[in-house]
Amino acid sequence: MNREQMEAKIESLKTPAGGWTKASLASLGVSWPPKQGWKRALLDSVSCEHKWYMRDAGITCIKCGTVE
Repeated sequence: MNREQMEAKIESLKTPAGGWTKASLASLGVSWPPKQGWKRALLDSVSCEHKWYMRDAGITCIKCGTVE
């Protein structure tokens, strides 16, 4: 999955009110409550390079399951 596909997936999970549910974020590997910067970190994670800010954003890599 490339960055554009991931962005489309993130957007497709938005509620009608424009937010995300705990379940929808969990399906992306994002912890609840989502930390600031989660979307950017998730978009950057599609390369599976485990950037330091993924941990700070509470994100588990959806490719390999790593929390770096």
